[in-house]
Amino acid sequence: MLVLSGCSRGPNLVEVEGALKLRGKPLAGVMVCFVPDAEAGTPGPRSTGWTDEKGHYRLTCDKPYQPGAVEDKHRVLVLDPEALPRSFCSP
Repeated sequence: MLVLSGCSRGPNLVEVEGALKLRGKPLAGVMVCFVPDAEAGTPGPRSTGWTDEKGHYRLTCDKPYQPGAVEDKHRVLVLDPEALPRSFCSP
C-alpha cells in the first residue's frame, strides 16, 4: 500500500527584474525588497535583490531560495546601506 500525504510545491514564483533611478541617474548598491502585502491577501516570503552600477536588479525569493517573487501584490522597500549610521551596522 502506498500512501502520499501533503505534497507541497511552495509558492507560485514569477521572475522580477527592473532598474532603479533617482533624478534620472541609476541608483547603484541598494537593496530592493518586495514584501507580500498581507492587507491585500498576498501570502508568502519576501524577495530581495541588489542593484548594480546601472541600477538593475533581479529578485530572489527567501524561501524557497529561488529566482523570483510570489505572484500578487507587494510593498516595495528600497534600502540604502550608505544612508544608515555606521553605529546601526556595528555591534
